Amino acid sequence: MFRMIKECNNETVYWKVWQENRRLRVYSGIVGEEGETTEIKLPPFRKANTVMGRLAEQRREEGYSYLDTNALYLFLIQYEYEGETSDIEVKKKKVESLLDNCLERTGNGICRGWEEGENDDGRKSISIIGGVVDPYRASSTTIGELKKQNLWEGAKIAYRKNGVFTCIHPEGEEFTWI
Repeated sequence: MFRMIKECNNETVYWKVWQENRRLRVYSGIVGEEGETTEIKLPPFRKANTVMGRLAEQRREEGYSYLDTNALYLFLIQYEYEGETSDIEVKKKKVESLLDNCLERTGNGICRGWEEGENDDGRKSISIIGGVVDPYRASSTTIGELKKQNLWEGAKIAYRKNGVFTCIHPEGEEFTWI
């Protein structure tokens, strides 16, 4: 898969391409919004990576740059819990899938998995982790989906920039990654 972005008219736009069988799928739009998909049938005897590379080179000539996933904002959805972990395990899987879907369909980044934590006073948490281009657009998309799927209660949403966490929800609250 090739992922690219560029600044255009005060917006960040995305473009990505990947292979599905003998077809290439191209998905593009404005970061934080659902994009459009086009399909390209692979020519006979052509390798998908070669064709995708040429398409990406055309985008680069148009001003796109490859998305550096290491330079994305760290984005977290965190839930604190006590005692039994079976409910939190179910929630973790649902929220991880939800975040992955939200970020992929809006070109805003990637889901990187989850992490469990416990602080000194025994509070436990589960954090679903993503890397995002725009944390406020990511939170907007994610919050809507969390509410739709009844996963909103107890969620804390934050992002990290230059080593400092900013809590998006609850707004203004101090955020600690447990």
